[in-house]
Amino acid sequence: MIPLERRIGLLHWLRENLDPARRQQLLPIIRRAQDANPWFTFEHINIALDAWFDALQPEKIEKWLEPYRESLESERDLLTVGLVLPGNLPLVGLHDVICVMVSGHNAQVKLSSKDTVLMKWVLNLWSEAEPSLKEVIQEVDQLRDIDAIIATGSTHTMRVFKQYFGKYPNIIRGSRTSVAVLTGNETEDDIIKLGYDVFTYFGFGCRNVSYIFGPKGYDWRNLLRIWDKHFINVTQHNLYMNNYDYNLAIFLLNKIPHLQGSTILIRESDKLFSPVSVVHVGYYENTKEAKFLIQGLSDSIQCVASNIEDLSYRVPLGKTQYPQLWDYADHIDTMKFLLEGIYIPVKHNTT
Repeated sequence: MIPLERRIGLLHWLRENLDPARRQQLLPIIRRAQDANPWFTFEHINIALDAWFDALQPEKIEKWLEPYRESLESERDLLTVGLVLPGNLPLVGLHDVICVMVSGHNAQVKLSSKDTVLMKWVLNLWSEAEPSLKEVIQEVDQLRDIDAIIATGSTHTMRVFKQYFGKYPNIIRGSRTSVAVLTGNETEDDIIKLGYDVFTYFGFGCRNVSYIFGPKGYDWRNLLRIWDKHFINVTQHNLYMNNYDYNLAIFLLNKIPHLQGSTILIRESDKLFSPVSVVHVGYYENTKEAKFLIQGLSDSIQCVASNIEDLSYRVPLGKTQYPQLWDYADHIDTMKFLLEGIYIPVKHNTT
């Protein structure tokens, strides 16, 4: 096993290479990632790199690992963990790879075709610094002889994953999204911050706000006015505007009530998930009801953007796309699974 401090050192090495001061050196990689996936814009790739640069601060790494130190430093059997990575956002699968690498286990990594350039850059960077890592973390086309599985996909693929990999200790994730709860007292700056939660990555991430709760009688036109001013750049992205035109046509043809901005469409709905270029909205009577609504939707929510501090899963407005290492997808502690849950014997159905 690669010594723990050496594994942690690879995180520090990655952060050094993500430093905005050295970002010029990454331009060829960024351009290749753009060419490989037209949804990965230059701006969004840099947001992802900045988010990881922030998350990998030495003191944050230590804070993250402190609860696991005893297990990390103990003698353990090393197992092989299969990773089926998502590719909806730049480097979205990196957290799972980091968790397995730091835990000391071996990994078979099946990359998403949507995010190969950036992920391969990270794996190659680590291998250059620690050549033995090539035998520990292997990129594969097909998972073989694994002991556990961590897989992320849509709600449909989650069912498929459970069918194929359910016999292994597993974390299998489906679709989640994020919501915002407004008080009606937000400033223009607050609305701009919320816009980053909505528009970053064009809404493809589980941490993107797809639904907004407002107090009864809230005037949504204020959001459109502010967003059309500050996020007009999305209108220059052909794929995004193709979705916008399609959804607008559906609304008009079916006479679905909506509000139309230059950058996004707003529709009142009880559906938590909204299509690209659309945000769904609804109302609440008071803070108690807002908390009740959030609790009832907890199985589908990753985080809640709001100025109301005592809401479950709450993050400040504008911060949904800057998760920390301890902000686990689906609120499932991946490190605890790798250090404890992975060793639980699997009970096979013999009937």
